[in-house]
Formats: sequence, structure tokens, C-alpha cells
Amino acid sequence: TTLEQLNLTLNLCGLRTVIRHINEVETGEKQLCQDLKEYFGSSYYIILNYWRQYEDEKTGEYTESGHFSLVGGYTLTKYQLLILDTQQPDFSHHWIDLKHLVLLMSKIDDESKKPRGYLIVNKKPDT
Repeated sequence: TTLEQLNLTLNLCGLRTVIRHINEVETGEKQLCQDLKEYFGSSYYIILNYWRQYEDEKTGEYTESGHFSLVGGYTLTKYQLLILDTQQPDFSHHWIDLKHLVLLMSKIDDESKKPRGYLIVNKKPDT
């Protein structure tokens, strides 16, 4: 699933989204900080799409893939973000350095040929 595909799915489910691709690390970092300050903790959710690699503790094999997870919190004093990992119970929720996360979100998605990034999601206003 690409960021664009998830964006479309959420729109079809009646949610409003803003898609942010991390085209360049420094400007992406500034934009993410601005979006966290503006949107986090209100009626908005932020879904991250980032590249991750890990070693399977049982087999010792390395896995590399794109991944989606929710932002659970952040602290700009420590410059960290809390990832609510969607692959429970294999991976626990964890804090990650914001600069490192932005670097992982700047990796190109092989399917879409675009950089990864994040979605800002909220409910469309009632009409």
C-alpha cells in the first residue's frame, strides 16, 4: 500500500486528509514540526509512512519494508516522536528521534516512485 492509496481509501471512507511527502529532509523536518504543533492533540490524527528495517529475533533474518503507524505523542524539547506501532505484539510502541524518522520517511516508495511521508487525517465537517 502506498501513501496515495491509503489517502484515497480514507477519503472514500469520508475522512479529510492532507498528504505530505518528505521530498527533502530539512524542509520535511520543519513541516512535520509545524504540523505536530498545529494538528496533534486536536481532532486530527497523523499517520506515518516510513521505511524500516529490522532483524527477526527468531530467524536472524533482516527485513526491509515500508510501514504505516500512528503518532501517539511528541516532545520537541527532546526532539522525539512516539510511534504507536500497528504491528503489535511483534513491535511495541516506541520513541524515535525526529531527525531519524524524517530521514526514514524521505526514502522512495518502490511502488509509487515518490518519497514516503505522512497523512494528516480528520473527519469531514457534518453538512
